[in-house]
Amino acid sequence: MAEVIAKRQKAQLFLDYLKEQELGESLPLTENNTISFHWANWFRTCNYVKDHMAKSKKSKKRLLNLEEELSEFKKSTIYMKSREKSLKASLFDLYHSYLDNRIRVTWFDRQQETLVSGHNESGPYVTLTSMRWYDKEVFAAFVRKKILTQNIPCRSLRISADIPMNCQYDKSSLTNSDIGLHQLTASGMILKFNGENTLSKLKSCDLFEINLPLEPFVKTSSWDYAKSMNYLSKVDFENYSEELKIRCEISAEVLCKYGNGKNIRSANKNDFFLFIPYADIECINSGESLERIFGSLITKAEDFFTASLKNKAA
Repeated sequence: MAEVIAKRQKAQLFLDYLKEQELGESLPLTENNTISFHWANWFRTCNYVKDHMAKSKKSKKRLLNLEEELSEFKKSTIYMKSREKSLKASLFDLYHSYLDNRIRVTWFDRQQETLVSGHNESGPYVTLTSMRWYDKEVFAAFVRKKILTQNIPCRSLRISADIPMNCQYDKSSLTNSDIGLHQLTASGMILKFNGENTLSKLKSCDLFEINLPLEPFVKTSSWDYAKSMNYLSKVDFENYSEELKIRCEISAEVLCKYGNGKNIRSANKNDFFLFIPYADIECINSGESLERIFGSLITKAEDFFTASLKNKAA
C-alpha cells in the first residue's frame, strides 16, 4: 500500500511540475538532486505543456513571463560586420538568428570573418565563431520559447544527471580533469567538460578514460521506477569510492562524430558537452552493458511518465 501511495505522489508531483513550475526549472527525481528531468527533454511533455497552456491562463502566464524575460535582450545593442556590410542589431536578434539553421550555416560555416561587438560600433570586436557572446542558459530559454510557440521536432527522452567523475587522457594519471555525467538517453550519455585546457587535452589525446559509478544503476536496473529513484536518492555520488567505479575507455575520435564538432565550436571558455554512444564506451573491468543498464533507467522513467500523463487525476 505504501508503494502505491508513493507512486501516486510521484505522479502528482510530475503533473504539478508540468502545469505550474517556471519553465526554466527542472524536476528533481531523487532527493539528493542527482537525477532530474526537464520538460523540454521529451517530446510528450513538450506537447503536454503546450496543450495545457492553451487551456489554462495561469499556466500560460509562464510563457508570458519567459517572453518578457527574453525581451530584455532587445535592449542590448550589438554591432556586426563582415567584408560586405555592417549591421546594428540586438542580442535578442543574435540569439533568435542562431536558432535558425539556415542563418547559422551562413554565419558560421561560410563567413568565418563575421565579427560582433557588444560595446560600440568601433569595437572591440570578436569573431562570431569565438562564441564569447554565447550563454548556454540564455540560448536554452530561447529554445523553450520556440518549442512552445512553433511546431518543431522535439527529442526522445533525456534524463539529467549531476554526477562528478574523473577523466584521464592516454592512460596518464598526470593528465586528468574533473568532468560530470550530465545526461542519459536510451542510446548514449552526455558528458560535461569544463574549460579550454580540458578541450586542448581532449584534442591532443588518442583516447580518454572515465571512472563511472555504475554499481547503483546495475543494482536498480530490474527495479521499478519509484523504488529505483528512492534508492538512488540515498547514494552519495559526490564521495563515491574510486575503487568501486568502473573504468571505461573512449576513443578521441568521438570528438568528430555525433554532432560533437558543433558542440565544441559553440563552447566558449566555459562548459562544453560531448555525446558518447554506449557502443563507443568500453568497460575495462566490467562485463556490464551500459546500454542495458542506462537504457532500463530511461525505459522505466518513460513508462512512468507516460502512465502519469494518461492518468491525469493520479
